[in-house]
Amino acid sequence: MELCSKMVKDAQQLGATECEACIEDTTETIITIERGFIYGKREKKNITFGLRTLLGGKKGFVSGSLPVKSLAEIEKASLRLARQGLPDPGWKHLPYPKGVTHVQGIYDRTLAEAPAEELADDAVTMLTTADQPDIIIDTGRICRTVKTFCICNTHGIAHEYTSTRLDAHFVCRCGESESTWGVSCSRDYDVDFAALAEGTVKRARSVSILKDLDSSFTGDVILLAEPVEDILLTPLTYAVSAGIKKSLIAEQFHKKGASDVITVYDDGTIHGGMNTAPIDGEGNPTKKTNLVTKGVFSGLLHSEYTANLCNTVSTGNGVRQAATEPRVGTTNLILKEGRTTVEGLIEEVKKGVIVGDFSGNINSFSGLFSGVIEHSFYIEKGEINHPVTGVIRGNAFEWLTKVENAAKERRIGEGGMYAVPVLVQNVKIMK
Repeated sequence: MELCSKMVKDAQQLGATECEACIEDTTETIITIERGFIYGKREKKNITFGLRTLLGGKKGFVSGSLPVKSLAEIEKASLRLARQGLPDPGWKHLPYPKGVTHVQGIYDRTLAEAPAEELADDAVTMLTTADQPDIIIDTGRICRTVKTFCICNTHGIAHEYTSTRLDAHFVCRCGESESTWGVSCSRDYDVDFAALAEGTVKRARSVSILKDLDSSFTGDVILLAEPVEDILLTPLTYAVSAGIKKSLIAEQFHKKGASDVITVYDDGTIHGGMNTAPIDGEGNPTKKTNLVTKGVFSGLLHSEYTANLCNTVSTGNGVRQAATEPRVGTTNLILKEGRTTVEGLIEEVKKGVIVGDFSGNINSFSGLFSGVIEHSFYIEKGEINHPVTGVIRGNAFEWLTKVENAAKERRIGEGGMYAVPVLVQNVKIMK
């Protein structure tokens, strides 16, 4: 905080009308698995900074890693870039203090202080659990991150907080089948590494013998949470972020909306959320913002800049890393769960597939997608028959209008998306 404050004061003395300094101190402890063995154990520390300097509506931004040979030269460079820049007619001001949001569950002391050897033992647990004759272990990774984020500006914003995060990946295959992976992410040390490996092994065995579709047909598709995140929610983030150019289809989505099953909101305040924080990347307090309510478009995400352009207030969605400038983005994007279960969705399908993963092209701007379904099963008369592969394609915004039902089993994605399985009716499934 002292260094952030010094950078701001120095820039003011050099003639800046506004200035913002941001520093991120990150330490990662990484355990890697290769070919069934613990391959490496290392710690990586990185301190990055970003300095945003304004002269009226002209901006200069400089970033880098600390330490630097001359902080004074960095400050002068940022101001020099501002002098040489073109004025932005939409610029009004950096954020003014609006307080912070009281959040919980973003820092776990037990996780932060766990020795690397303990994390290595967790990797051994995954290896031991998956050590079975028909299973080939490809790779694995455990990463513990401890990060301190600090920001201050000329208007009196001065905030600092520390957070923890634990990410675990495990990849294996059964026989000659394609690799299957399992992922777990958490803000604390409450991760069941044996269950992660068990689930990955079970999934690998279930798709070890794939069968092609006999023919293409029109039917129902159950998207499990992971493909829901990729196919439906990722394009949706572009449609609900202010300041991002929208495709014609996304603009139509604002007017037409989605199925009344769909309710989506962004919430940077939830307990232990993957992107929960007391402030966003500009120092504005985080909050909950309704985006789609029972199929009706109901809000936009804003940074300070887009909020000023639209004569409103920031929603706390100016996201960034210290070495990048803020942009509009999601914190914890949440698709509201349904009342049934995945089994309940399956019972509704006369003919269709349940999709565990999707591999293909997704254009987040237009919503268009096309690709192969993986870790998927054929369904007939409400019962799962056998593993299957095939092709699906369409437009995310159109599929959002065809969602008939949603389940309650929620998956937390690494990027902070909280998705649930959905049933999409009357779509083409190709051989």
